[in-house]
Amino acid sequence: MKRLFYGLLALTVLMSSCNEGEVESPKGSLSFSAKISNNANGRVQEEEVSSAIVTIESEGEVVLDNYELSMNGFESEAVLFEIGSYQITKFILLNASNEVVYATPKSGSLLANLVSTPLPQSFEVSADEVSNVELEVINTNSVDPEDLGYGTLGYNIVPTVQILVSTLVNDGTSTTFAQTDLEVKVGEDTIYSIVLGDSINVLKLRSDYSEVDFSFTLGDSLTQYKSLTSSEIIEYITTPLTITFNINASSDEGLIAYYPFSGNANDESGNGINGTLGDGQTSSLFPSLTADRNGNPNESYFFDGVDDYINLGVNGIFDIKDYDAFTFAFWVKSDLGTDGSIWSKYISASDNRMWVINNRPNSYRITLCNNGSSSLQDSVSVVKTGQWQHIAITYEAGMLKMYSNGTLEDSKQLAVNILENAPTAATVIGGVHFSNNLFDSNFTGALDEMYFYKRALSAQEINALSQ
Repeated sequence: MKRLFYGLLALTVLMSSCNEGEVESPKGSLSFSAKISNNANGRVQEEEVSSAIVTIESEGEVVLDNYELSMNGFESEAVLFEIGSYQITKFILLNASNEVVYATPKSGSLLANLVSTPLPQSFEVSADEVSNVELEVINTNSVDPEDLGYGTLGYNIVPTVQILVSTLVNDGTSTTFAQTDLEVKVGEDTIYSIVLGDSINVLKLRSDYSEVDFSFTLGDSLTQYKSLTSSEIIEYITTPLTITFNINASSDEGLIAYYPFSGNANDESGNGINGTLGDGQTSSLFPSLTADRNGNPNESYFFDGVDDYINLGVNGIFDIKDYDAFTFAFWVKSDLGTDGSIWSKYISASDNRMWVINNRPNSYRITLCNNGSSSLQDSVSVVKTGQWQHIAITYEAGMLKMYSNGTLEDSKQLAVNILENAPTAATVIGGVHFSNNLFDSNFTGALDEMYFYKRALSAQEINALSQ
């Protein structure tokens, strides 16, 4: 049975693997210390010892192979092991130049009689206890490795890297460090689980995995995911990997509708403007649930660009002429080159009274049209990235602004008053409702976290929503 090795935040995090579905077992803290044998000749000062190379087995299976542990003098850093019985089969000490200066002889070797307990040495790890395994070592200067029972004193150090990690909570008014649960996986194997403190944490990881998946959980239900390649991991050696949880990222003041798409199209603003998937009956018209930008399954909707849409109904709540100011904000991901309508209220092509947020081939834009005497048609746009992108659009005092990922990208002072209302049109996500009850101009891509406010959010509030 493969065993899990967990790290303490103030200690080392060891990365091993476990069988999928194993139940987590109690752990105990363990450290190693070296003692120079009284029978051995020669002495090396403690400051010359920098690290230890250990191999540990359990039930005949190697669970740590040539693993490097930091040493403070002759005391190793501590690690967490599952409770159980183990054997240490290799223990050698290195100086700062990675030269072998001490080793524990193996049983049956020529120099085994120089220590009271040659290798392998058995030890137990008990739950919730701190244990120390002391090993006698001898100076390896001018010693043949075979006399110690080793074919060679060569070793392959498991490559590791120390990175900085922190989690933050943003409540719309302040941002603070937060304690979260961290789970790390490589493929389908859970490598370890720890609690991150409400500060900047130091984690020691193996650096030879092609990709490592992190999941950060705040409280009982808020989880964010992050996947890093080995080349990306090293970016966080000096700059923390920071995950931000936005809790009520902006005030509820003026909130008209909010669609988090957490398994459905319900309005979570409290105003009850729930969406209907397609026509409510024909499943081929329904957008499909998919993963959000953080990898959470069934937390956003994908629209096929053919006939999928969400109908928010015919009502005056989205008649933006009735508001002195407004904000649309949402997360969007669509391929470059695709076209369609993201969010709209459009009465007809001939009347041309509408607002529509478009997915253009290489940009996102909002267009306001008014077929009255002013014949207004104005728009602002931002460049489309082809990746998850946060878009926010505000209007106040005749000024129309558009933000991308929290940054103002385009603005325009409207020459005349805002458009007339379209009282008989349905408001639609993922398409346009024409007067003949046809739903068309369908969007291709994924949408999430859609907000509509009857006020213009501040730049700070928009930045918080985009995190």
